[in-house]
Amino acid sequence: MPRAIVTVFAVLSIAFAGCTFKSASTYKPNETGTVMQVKRVTIVSSRKVMIEGLKDDQSVGWGTLVGATVAGAATYGLTRADTPLGVAVTIIAAIGGAMVGTIIEERKNRHPGAEYILQTKTGKPFAVVQALGSGDKVLAKGRRAVVLYGRGGFVRVVPEN
Repeated sequence: MPRAIVTVFAVLSIAFAGCTFKSASTYKPNETGTVMQVKRVTIVSSRKVMIEGLKDDQSVGWGTLVGATVAGAATYGLTRADTPLGVAVTIIAAIGGAMVGTIIEERKNRHPGAEYILQTKTGKPFAVVQALGSGDKVLAKGRRAVVLYGRGGFVRVVPEN
């Protein structure tokens, strides 16, 4: 039975490893066909940044669960947890697996981004950090751009053509 659990979680972890992030050029299906607020801005400064770690609402993700399950099941398979020491070792292995899984998940979420300080003609400057897709480049200082306000508060900075 533990092998079946390990196999299921391994397959799930591979499936979720391909999850994507939203960049200026990436849209979800439910974002198409909706009206977005648009604001014209000038880029006051820009720089490349690294986005990494877990989201605030993602304290325990698939990496944590898979790591704990794999390490716990593997250790249980070795010790059978039929003694207090075996139980303790299995619990410690599961905790260690959860920590390793969390670290792997944080690294999986690592991708390049851009930080923009933007200025409207009449408003105060404001900042936006966004993920960069594979073909996206950081927009240069002084360039005119458009800020698109999408569903759920998601904001994109795109060049004005």
